[in-house]
Amino acid sequence: MNNLILKSDYKIIKAAYFVFFATLISVALFFLITQDYKYMVLSLSIPVLIMFVYYFDRHMMIFFVISLFFEISFPLRNQFANIVAYLMIFHFLLNKKSDFFAQENLPKIIRTSGGLLVFAVILSSLNSPHFSWISAYYAFGFIIFITTSYVVFRYSNTTVRIFKLINAFFYSTFFFGTLVIVFIVITKRIRFADISGLAFFDFTPVALLIGLYCYFILGKSNTLIKLATLVVFITLITTLSRNSWIGFTCSFLYGLFLTARFQKSISDFIKSKFFIFILLFLVLFSLFMFTGLGNVITQRVGEVDFDLFSVSDDGRLIKNSLESRILIWIVALNAFLHNPLTGVGYFMFFEVSENYNVLPQLLYDNIVKGLDAHTTFMNFLCETGIIGLSSYIFYLISMIRISYKSIKLSSDLNEQKISIVLHLIVFFISFHSIYAGAFTLGQNAFQMHFFFGLAAANYVILLKKVNTKV
Repeated sequence: MNNLILKSDYKIIKAAYFVFFATLISVALFFLITQDYKYMVLSLSIPVLIMFVYYFDRHMMIFFVISLFFEISFPLRNQFANIVAYLMIFHFLLNKKSDFFAQENLPKIIRTSGGLLVFAVILSSLNSPHFSWISAYYAFGFIIFITTSYVVFRYSNTTVRIFKLINAFFYSTFFFGTLVIVFIVITKRIRFADISGLAFFDFTPVALLIGLYCYFILGKSNTLIKLATLVVFITLITTLSRNSWIGFTCSFLYGLFLTARFQKSISDFIKSKFFIFILLFLVLFSLFMFTGLGNVITQRVGEVDFDLFSVSDDGRLIKNSLESRILIWIVALNAFLHNPLTGVGYFMFFEVSENYNVLPQLLYDNIVKGLDAHTTFMNFLCETGIIGLSSYIFYLISMIRISYKSIKLSSDLNEQKISIVLHLIVFFISFHSIYAGAFTLGQNAFQMHFFFGLAAANYVILLKKVNTKV
């Protein structure tokens, strides 16, 4: 009888879920008609999200990865990823001693550098000339990022889990990249960021590195992976982000030298992958020739003009994004000079930048007001001072170091592949932080700390394996 009741209840639940799903499709069609694409995608995703919540203990990290791709804001600059992170941390605190989580400690160098960084951020908040509950709140937000990274580290107790999470990020970028391409076709807007926001500009280079190195250079691909990699590449071009292009190109080239370094020889590596390089070249050449992507790249590169702040033919003084960034950096540098040790407070620049404005008010209002310092390094410099920036650089160097050591610790090709990919991602984030990036708050901050957690976990797993053999 109980079984019959359970089956009956299950049928009712399935029917209710089907009705709910059909209702959300109708809602999604409404958002499509009103051209509110972000909420259209959210409506279609809710049934899937409900299933993830139901199985949260099993899929919480996949759920977290997917949440990175929704630019949905809540009060106090919370995003969808923040809500998931809070749930994930709460679940971890309740179950941290279970077999579900690894019981290993972080590497000593990461504990030290990470601890110094947390201290620097808290100090910047408490010692800020603009100290308030909001500056304390932003410091708390950074603690959430670091804690999330630690939960990722503890969750990733096997290389299998690590690889699944890397793949989750890759396929999520593919899925949302497909939506971006569809909406570009519908809206005729080449730079579409209504779903994932500008954070997607830094997701695509990372996903493309994963696709190329996991499945082409260091592994084998299938039809789906070829399609996914192609879609990610196209969306990287359509971001029109020269900074993302530079970051990807430098990371990709570094990866070639790195991979060759750990192969038998450079010549053997080139010979073994020669056909892949030729095929990639032909595919890229065809895309550039027949889709107009080549014109997009040529136009964006051609817009670079180092003849700064000269009046254009149509009377404009500010002609490109580099000039806009320079104006932002001038104000940010002035904020740092007034608060050299601990800055104005973590993520407080956009709140208090007017106090340090040295530009004509019209330029400030149109270019600087309400924005961050437009590079991760500059954000840390003006917001946390010399102490904070030094701590952040130490943290990056520590991550680069352990992720590189992981490659040496790898005992087979699969471990080496995972280690190389994670090291390349750490390199991209570190390099990108110098001249661009927004890895201080929001989706990109979660992206950085997510991969840093994976890199630390991979190192600990491989080191433990080597020590066990000895």
